[in-house]
Amino acid sequence: MSTLPYTARVIISSIALIICGFLNFILILLGKAVGIISTVNDIVQSNVDYSEVGTWTVFLSKLNDVKAVFTLSVNVLTIVQIIAGIVGIIIAVGANKKSYINKKFADFAERFISAPFVCGIAVSILGGISYLSLLLAKSSSAFFYIVMFVTVLAVPIIYTVFSYRFRKGDKS
Repeated sequence: MSTLPYTARVIISSIALIICGFLNFILILLGKAVGIISTVNDIVQSNVDYSEVGTWTVFLSKLNDVKAVFTLSVNVLTIVQIIAGIVGIIIAVGANKKSYINKKFADFAERFISAPFVCGIAVSILGGISYLSLLLAKSSSAFFYIVMFVTVLAVPIIYTVFSYRFRKGDKS
């Protein structure tokens, strides 16, 4: 089985996946900072009596419903993206450099050649959930929607496609 033509594609898409994972982490931190600032501004500018306990529970539940799903899914996605990227690099290098790497490692990589594809499917599903929850939250800018589309959907799908071709040993 020759997977050499897709090795570079898997490695590059794995690196892009890792970069997207770190970018998602940074964007979530920035989003939390901006969210806290806008929440403080909303509290200051509103005429609601915040001394009542019921007001706070309603206020906090509305803020946290969809945004919490988005934040949690992107936090999990970030970790999975980084792990999938590392797995993709290790398997791609190990499966195609048998003459340069230890024979046991090459056999290990050959046995787990489907691992990047499985990781890609997991990342794509989590990315879809994250992006759907972002769309349902309806509280972000168009720029954020575009960046998140690229980082949580487009790059994971590209990684999955390249991993599939790598696993099948296509020569194109």
